[in-house]
Amino acid sequence: MVPALCDKCIHFTVDYKFHTSAPIPLDGRLAHRLSYTRENRFFFKLPWECNDLWPSLPGLQDSFEAGCALCGVIRTKLLAGAKPSDSVEPDVEITIRAEYGFEDQRQRKPTGVVFDYQIVGQSQWHRTTVQPSFILAAPRGNPASRQFREVSSVDPLSLDNQARIREWITKCKDSHEYCKTKAPQALPTRLIDVQLANPRLVSTKGKTGTYAALSYCWGLSPSNPFTSMYTTTIATLPSRKAEMHFSALPLTLQHAILVTRALGLQYLWIDALCIIQDSASDTAHEIQAMDAVYGNAEVVICATSGTSSKSGFLTPRQEVQPLFTAPFLPCEGGDAGAYGFYDPETFPKRNDWQAVEMSEWNKRAWTFQERIVPPRVLHFSHSTLRLECRTSDFSELECAPRQVVVGNSVLGNDYRYLGVLERLAAQEPRDKLEIYETYYKFACEYSKRVLNFEKDRQAAFSAVVKRFWELMEKECLYGLWVEDI
Repeated sequence: MVPALCDKCIHFTVDYKFHTSAPIPLDGRLAHRLSYTRENRFFFKLPWECNDLWPSLPGLQDSFEAGCALCGVIRTKLLAGAKPSDSVEPDVEITIRAEYGFEDQRQRKPTGVVFDYQIVGQSQWHRTTVQPSFILAAPRGNPASRQFREVSSVDPLSLDNQARIREWITKCKDSHEYCKTKAPQALPTRLIDVQLANPRLVSTKGKTGTYAALSYCWGLSPSNPFTSMYTTTIATLPSRKAEMHFSALPLTLQHAILVTRALGLQYLWIDALCIIQDSASDTAHEIQAMDAVYGNAEVVICATSGTSSKSGFLTPRQEVQPLFTAPFLPCEGGDAGAYGFYDPETFPKRNDWQAVEMSEWNKRAWTFQERIVPPRVLHFSHSTLRLECRTSDFSELECAPRQVVVGNSVLGNDYRYLGVLERLAAQEPRDKLEIYETYYKFACEYSKRVLNFEKDRQAAFSAVVKRFWELMEKECLYGLWVEDI
């Protein structure tokens, strides 16, 4: 049932992207002024305007009581955002306006809508601090999603998200300068064949192909000791090659297998199963190959929201409810749709990488190189799905790509390490000072990470050292470059 809307709010049902008789917000005629919200940077004025009295707002209240629920939501937002600095004489006349907000002039969809009011008779620049905003979003596939942002799926591995991931990887492989696959990739010594209902360990040494790798927290603790881990040992190797009952695997490993299957890949690499844990020679050999294991993977699946091998990372997310649902009526035919007005405080932030950066996964020493060496890293965080590659970033919420770290300098407010090695390698001539600065920044960051066993300190950083050695071909002793001592 289409909700009742007043003659002002009915404008929110218009498909402005294709409405040729109205101002088009995507034609470059955007206002160049700073945002009143964290995300919006540029604006397009909407044909929504209301004259009312502050702070009682009787006009919006009357419209709400007459049946326009959106006017009630807007009124509540305006009053909730009022601050002491907004104190004015009672019943002062104000004009309330609505604007779509965009992150930049290239943005094809508004990040949301902002309402602000101006006291009648004052200059436009003498505004109050009350500018309530709403995130505008629709489910993927809904006709409204062509104009507004998409809502994250409750199921992290929904069919929509599976399609998203495949689209991201295809775009990355086909068009990204530092991500294109140049030749068939060598497979590790062993991989898990996930095609059967019950996966099994197979020997793949000397072969080429595609595979995924898992990066996760083992979660070792007194209550979860190494001896209780599901691993491959000399004794269990024959049974692992025969069959591993899916239901017997720890939940994080089960989830990684489900993701691998969803991506259409046959093979998965997991350290606990692909390295013979009680064989010193096999462990040493495989650790020396970590740069190839992660560097040759099609994608590294990161259990970013997980805390152990048993926690899993595909837990259903809490569904975010809209404050109001508006109809979306195409102007040039096609199916009608609907989109929601969401509270920015509860809606997942599109450019917020803190769910990754502050995760337990990102505090572990081993995961440092597992994030730097691969061509692509797929994060399953608590709130959203993200893919970072050597060239750019993707997310369910259409995030803006972050800047990169170069030497000791961080470019921009947000930064990324993945892709830095490729950029350094592409320099002609190579800047040795910049390479050293970048290496020591990496080493400094790594030194803050947590290790269960101090003896692993060098091993867990060995893939990074090997990649820098390929850049400089200089001798490295205990993490220090002899030439630079």
